[in-house]
This record gives sequence, C-alpha cells and structure tokens, in this order.
Amino acid sequence: DWLDQLLPIRAEILEGDLRPLYLAHLGVSLDSDHDRDETREAPVPAGLKKLTDAQRTLAEFYNLDESLIAAAATASEALPKLASQQTSYEDWLKAQSEDVKNAWLAELLADANAAVRPKILAQYRQEQPHPGWPTTPRQRTMTELLDSSKKIAQEQKQKAAAKAAKQRKELLEKMAADPQVFLRQTEKLVAQGGRTSYEQAAKLLADLREALKGTDTLDLADQQAEKLRTDNPTLRVLVSALRKQGFLPKPEKPKKK
Repeated sequence: DWLDQLLPIRAEILEGDLRPLYLAHLGVSLDSDHDRDETREAPVPAGLKKLTDAQRTLAEFYNLDESLIAAAATASEALPKLASQQTSYEDWLKAQSEDVKNAWLAELLADANAAVRPKILAQYRQEQPHPGWPTTPRQRTMTELLDSSKKIAQEQKQKAAAKAAKQRKELLEKMAADPQVFLRQTEKLVAQGGRTSYEQAAKLLADLREALKGTDTLDLADQQAEKLRTDNPTLRVLVSALRKQGFLPKPEKPKKK
C-alpha cells in the first residue's frame, strides 16, 4: 500500500520537484541519530504549503505531522508555474529529429514500463538550460523547527476549539428554538436499533436538556427519555445509554433498619 501511494514521487523528482527530497531530509534529520540542536534544515522548496497526495503520504511515512510541515512552509514560496516548463518541452521536442522521436514512441508502445521517459528527460536537461526549483535558505535547527511547530499546533488547537464551541452554541440555539424536531430524531434513532443509535439518541437528549436549561420546557428531555423507555420496555441497552446521560434515575432502595 505504501509503495502504490509513493510511486508518483519518482516522477515528481524527475520533474525537478524538490519537495519530496526536503520531506525525506526532515524525516532523517529528526531521527535519533541526529542532534536536533546542531542539525540544520536544507533550503526550503517552493510549494511546501500545497503538497501532492504522494508527498502527503511521504510525510506520513516519516511521521511528519501537519504542524511541522506548516512551520517549515512559513519560509516556502508559492508553487512555481509549470506552464512555461511545458512550453519549453514543446520547443525542445520540435528541435528533435523525426527518427529520434519515432524511436522514443516505438519504445514506449512496445513496453508500457519502458524507461524511455527518464531517458528523454535526461537528454532534455543536458541540451536545455533547466531552471532549478525555487528554494529559500533558512538554516533553522531541527529544535527551532519543532518549537515553531508546537506553537502552530497550539494555535490550530485553539482555533478548532473556538470553532467547535461556536458550532455547539448554534446547535443548542437551534434545539431551543424547535425542540420537537430533535425529539422526533431520537425516536428515529431508537427505531433504527443498535447500541450506537441508542447512544446517539441519549446524547441528543442530553444536548436538548442543556439547550432548554432555564426555560419552561426544561422537562421535555426527561419526559422523552421516560417515553422511550416506556415504548421500548425490553431495550436494556437503550435504558443503560439514557442512564449514562443522567436520565431515568433508579429508585433508591429503602434503608435496612
């Protein structure tokens, strides 16, 4: 599975893309054989903020998390435009003889796995000035890079928490505005059957109870929990899920004298 996802990396490197090599460099530099206070990063390639699928797989292979790549990418230029490179290919191919181009095509048709493409690219680079992939030298140590990634991870965590809090506030307001919609939803979940559905129904009622706190309809959630138990007397898993959310309290046993 790893190999299938990483195969495009070879073609990217042949095209001059330095992002895979930079990711591999980070993976190696952060291993236990390197002093993170002494090991410095290579020049940062352009386009690091927009990795390909294969490059994301390579980062995962080296256990490079998103915050680390984001920290490295702060020094990365925008992805270079490749249209001019394609034009360069076309101009170069026009200058090749028909015999040479026919030989390349024949080799490609004879074997889909033929190594003709790297052969053509090698000849192209020998005969044509090839602009290097843009890079930005930063020379940060691995420790500095990791410190930056921790700050970014914390910022991302705070943003995610703020977004989740906003979404929850909107959900509770929606529940308070029309609780009947969510009461019917709990009944549909119970009708589906299964532990997951029962737990979702119980959680939904708990959210509804929170949404109705301080209103005249506060008891709606508890009433619905009791109704669900009454309508489904044999569903012990449902009752258990409701009790875990604070519904259907067990009657207290009389104390022994």
